[in-house]
Amino acid sequence: MTDKAARIEKPIKYPWWYGGAGGIFACVVTHPLDLAKVRLQTAPSPKPTLLDMIRRILQQEGPRGLYAGLSASVLRQCTYTTARFGCYDIIKENLIPVSETNNSFYLLPCSMLSGAIGGLVGNPADVVNIRMQNDSAHEAHLRRGYKNAIDGLNNIIKEEGFHKLFTGLGPNLVRGILMTASQVVSYDVFKYR
Repeated sequence: MTDKAARIEKPIKYPWWYGGAGGIFACVVTHPLDLAKVRLQTAPSPKPTLLDMIRRILQQEGPRGLYAGLSASVLRQCTYTTARFGCYDIIKENLIPVSETNNSFYLLPCSMLSGAIGGLVGNPADVVNIRMQNDSAHEAHLRRGYKNAIDGLNNIIKEEGFHKLFTGLGPNLVRGILMTASQVVSYDVFKYR
């Protein structure tokens, strides 16, 4: 048996939480850009440039302002990304015949289901994330002032009802399905070639 054949028969198995850990690291590094993107999307016209928005955040809120809402972004990665990757492995291992582990016909439905699960469980954190990132764009008396992601979740449930945590669920499900299908299936198919 060749080395390549041995690898195909027994692939390296990584812990389910590696995807979430990678997502958390990426979110910490890219959070200032994500924050600026959300602020640009909700800014009145004429829209500032990305660099102007980053300068504005630094001038008005200081360097810490670039990380406004970070706890919600981290919570989103803990739920959304970890669920997508973790569920994919569990679903794949339990539903796909061993002889078909490299077959897109089997991998796609598994990835789509895991993406939908990730979208569902990550939606509450996504709602809080958007609100926290955009809070300072509101006038002081209209700000929500969540202390952190957990405070945001509690306030939404208490003041608006549990169902508000699932605002935007449809687009999040579609995003989760498409993103997961494109990421994990292509990875699984190409890692054996």
